[in-house]
Amino acid sequence: MKNSKDKISNTFLVISVSPGANEIAASPNPQIKVTFTQSIDSASINNISFSVFGERTAYHSGGYEIIDSGFAILFNTLNDFNAGEKVKVTLSSKIISSIGDSLKSFSWTFRIPTNPTSLNFTEPIVYSGGGEGMQCIDMNNDGYPDIVTSSGIIRINNGNGEFPTYWYLDDAADFYPIIVDDFNRDGYMDVFYGGTGGLTLGLGNGAGNFSKSYYPWWFFDYISDDFDSDGYPDIAGINGLSINPPFDSTSYCAIAYNDGLGQLIDTVWITQLTGKFQKISSCDVENDGDNDILIISHRAPINGSGLDGLAVFRNNDDGVFNEYQLYQSDIYFSFFLPKFIYTADFNNDGLTDIGIIGDGGGAIKLNTGNGFFGDGSDTTFIREIWGPESAAPLTGGDFNGNNWIDLAVSGYGFPFDPFAPKQYAVLNNNSSYFFNIFRDTIGTNSSLIYSTAAADLNNNGFLDLVHAGNGVYITRNVEIVPSVDYDLKLLNKFILYQNFPNPFNSQTELIFKINKTGIMQISIYNIIGEEVRSLESKELFSGNYKIVWDGKDNSGANLSSGVYLIQANFLGLSKTIKTIILK
Repeated sequence: MKNSKDKISNTFLVISVSPGANEIAASPNPQIKVTFTQSIDSASINNISFSVFGERTAYHSGGYEIIDSGFAILFNTLNDFNAGEKVKVTLSSKIISSIGDSLKSFSWTFRIPTNPTSLNFTEPIVYSGGGEGMQCIDMNNDGYPDIVTSSGIIRINNGNGEFPTYWYLDDAADFYPIIVDDFNRDGYMDVFYGGTGGLTLGLGNGAGNFSKSYYPWWFFDYISDDFDSDGYPDIAGINGLSINPPFDSTSYCAIAYNDGLGQLIDTVWITQLTGKFQKISSCDVENDGDNDILIISHRAPINGSGLDGLAVFRNNDDGVFNEYQLYQSDIYFSFFLPKFIYTADFNNDGLTDIGIIGDGGGAIKLNTGNGFFGDGSDTTFIREIWGPESAAPLTGGDFNGNNWIDLAVSGYGFPFDPFAPKQYAVLNNNSSYFFNIFRDTIGTNSSLIYSTAAADLNNNGFLDLVHAGNGVYITRNVEIVPSVDYDLKLLNKFILYQNFPNPFNSQTELIFKINKTGIMQISIYNIIGEEVRSLESKELFSGNYKIVWDGKDNSGANLSSGVYLIQANFLGLSKTIKTIILK
């Protein structure tokens, strides 16, 4: 493994950072401050040793100011951040103290705030492109997120959230991820993707031209991050099982380190496990300043052995992954075959949590405070979330501007119908509990979606959604700015949330909110409109309510599997949602 450290000090450390780890910043362009245990050598501070990366706006140039007798640094960006984006700050061991010690490297992320709004997404705008992977990031340094797809089409934002022009990678192989980073740190974004000549790294010039290098098929899924904290992004990836005899049931994870010139050194193995690795992600699970690796795995299809669940590999110091924890689906989740993962601080405690979607379900695993995640029976640290009928990609962001990270799930069919139009949903985060408050269709049943991302495409402060698969579908979050208690401001307004779980077997919870005293009536109907159960019919005061339906009719008999309608009537207004009983 490449190691650029000469004299790593146990005493030259980061004491504090602002904005804090996983915090939503107070302003759209926050000042970044870092305080150290020793005074620093100002000559060691530059955009490599102290890098600021926005997931939508790429690397930021800015001004560095040494304060507090040399014990702290202030950074002010020269370019605007994008509303709602994650910002990652990496402090490498190339930062030197005034007595010659190298910093114990440190990185952390925070988020840019969004404007308050009520969710109202437009009909999809469709562009060609798509494929297995997609990333929204500024490719031409104009401050607007572009759309990079594994089909090879890179859609260029015209500044209004429209994408009339594109660049093209003519050797892209479609059904592999594509990732974007500045691998040689020259200020222009580069691409790493599966191409017809193998894994391909294209060094960009900011104008659509890429100088390409080719590598073996080390990985089928991969991410970029600075795993050895030298200021240059590396590639971590996973490879799965052999499809030819003798049908090996072992998958592996490895890192290809950057040589500092934008080229990759041969892979260094991190681990191997029995099972079929599916997806890889990275985050700092224990807030120690190191980038850890998360892997979703299925049991090996040949013999059914290995991990079905999540593996967390801890980076104990600059690229050394000698600790891991396994979270089996049957113990830690309420579903099997996890497929998609998203990491964020969902309960605003400063720690990174994990959102996972699998077949028929989803869960939020809250960080217990030490980088571990509780089992499925620990309701303090797990949130079951509404799950689509089949595994669907998810992303996150503060869609309504209330300083809680919401989730969006895209590209699923409803109900269990492969010919139904594909849908997406936004799950509102209400103090770390999630409610399905928006759902709409993307397009026809042929609108297959493999990835989704949240980005402010026209820099108006609101998060839009980009869905990619057999095309690129953009749904814009239009500007309806709420007043205080906007959702209950109108007279006699009430909110009926989607029941959870849905589908369900034995019971499901129904949550609603009313803004004044009145008679609430809730009834269950079968698909032909016959009332089968009266759940509620009484006067209620203003507030939030939760009731449980046990899946039985008015006589106490269990209802059969199928689609049912839940209808709520309050002060002359009526709302209806669908639910499914699945035996």
